[in-house]
Amino acid sequence: MVLSGQTAPLCRSCQALQGRPLLTGRPSVPGSRALYNRGQLQIQNAISRAKKEATVAKLVHHLETSALCFGVRYKYIGVKDVDSLRQALPEGSAFVVCKNTLMRIASDQAGAAGWDVLKPATEGENAWLFIDEDNVSKAVKAFLEFEKKLVERIPKDQRSKRPPPTAVSGGAMITAGEAGRFLDMAGVRALKDAPTKTDLMLKLAIMIKKIPRSLAVSIKLVPTKLGWAIAALADGDENKDLLVGDVFPKEKAASETAA
Repeated sequence: MVLSGQTAPLCRSCQALQGRPLLTGRPSVPGSRALYNRGQLQIQNAISRAKKEATVAKLVHHLETSALCFGVRYKYIGVKDVDSLRQALPEGSAFVVCKNTLMRIASDQAGAAGWDVLKPATEGENAWLFIDEDNVSKAVKAFLEFEKKLVERIPKDQRSKRPPPTAVSGGAMITAGEAGRFLDMAGVRALKDAPTKTDLMLKLAIMIKKIPRSLAVSIKLVPTKLGWAIAALADGDENKDLLVGDVFPKEKAASETAA
């Protein structure tokens, strides 16, 4: 309601047309703008910190459930390429883009398992590939195939002039009973020929299967010798003055054999 002698407030469009500052919901009390901005900044910082903590927790989980982790330079990798790599990776693998500082914090928190050896690789722009122990060979092969497709896009006459599209910054592998060891680019790529857990279990089963047969042959020979010894002792038992050594036939001396 507008009383006589008063001017009705202009709408936002009219204010903009006349060049007047827009009326907003922000407080207009002197000094309150600084307080408002400070409050907004604190909220944003709290949200940012919460996201960082959640990311670190996620990275720690990936490390604790992986046998291999290595960094990949993603400067020349497109978003669609990342999606195709994730689809090609076997189950139990993850490809994560994060800041190096968060990865260093995560590697420290998982340091008891040996992941702190990853720190030398946390330089430059990195995405991280996490692989569980059942899929090391499969995942590395998938990554190398992905790398091959990216290289094929580059004209042949320019391939030697450009840096590799998926350079490996370094990685680490954790195996049961062993401390973590740092891997360079060549070390990571060599894992494409690593035996799978199923292969190792199969080899172990074959070895175990061979043991009873060898053991049975050995046991089969024991009763023959043992039975002969018992019989000999029984025959000599009538003479209580004999020693056990006297019951068994002794090897003839060299002089007796010559005679």
